[in-house]
Amino acid sequence: METSEPKATHYLWLDWLRFLAAFAVLVCHGRGFFLPEYAEIPIEQRNIFIFIFYSLTRLANDPVVIFFVLSGFLVGGKGLARISQGTFNCRSYFIDRFARIFPPLLGCTIFYCIAAQFYQEYPVNYWHCLGNLLSLQNIFCPTPVEPFWSLAYEVWFYILLGTLGVFVTTSNSKVKVLTLIILGCICWILTKLDIQYMLILFLGIGAYFIKIKNRPIWKFFLIFGLFLFAIAANQMGAASNAFQGLAVIPVVVTRIILGLTVCFLIIWWAGASSENKYILWFNQFGK
Repeated sequence: METSEPKATHYLWLDWLRFLAAFAVLVCHGRGFFLPEYAEIPIEQRNIFIFIFYSLTRLANDPVVIFFVLSGFLVGGKGLARISQGTFNCRSYFIDRFARIFPPLLGCTIFYCIAAQFYQEYPVNYWHCLGNLLSLQNIFCPTPVEPFWSLAYEVWFYILLGTLGVFVTTSNSKVKVLTLIILGCICWILTKLDIQYMLILFLGIGAYFIKIKNRPIWKFFLIFGLFLFAIAANQMGAASNAFQGLAVIPVVVTRIILGLTVCFLIIWWAGASSENKYILWFNQFGK
């Protein structure tokens, strides 16, 4: 294994993986909002298919880990490579991140504020909504919409990377001092968040710069086995109404293992994408 600065190659399978992770989060949250807990289903109505469906839709945090690794790899890794090459465009970077995140976030927040008017048990706190629009949820205010929690990590990760890009690329000493102060403030804000998720984002950056020369198939299956083990361990440690949870290994540890295995699967697959005919076919699938 060696570190290197990879070529700017677009892997279609990464788009598929990102879509599947996002779709899994959507399905998991949708099941939690619209369907009863498994323990609330009458015993005579339970069957193997319902059990499998409820088991698969307990994976809400695992797809988030995958999504964080992908964000670190695709955004953080590419951004850091451009910073090191001196080709980082701060204006384009911030416009791109803003356009991808803020319009759907604003739309969802407005929809929540309207929908909550019909449910007295969900009073709207507009200050909390404003805090969420500024990505301050779970830092200075709670999140009124549960799935918004992960946005704070991604947004501040992106701001950190963009500010670092400004600091490195600018030659203006006053701007350097200002960005250094901003970087200090960002680091302080990050201390208010759960460090395990920030670490997973940074693991994705590391994966972008690592290249594996030898890729025997047994390594792939070994890493994939660890990936499945981490998911199973996470689910064993997650409590619900029907299951109290049995964390043989701390969930924090299994999440980090999951993040590492996703990193190595991406590294292995990316390295094999230029030489394996089946992976080449898959990478073209959907174009």
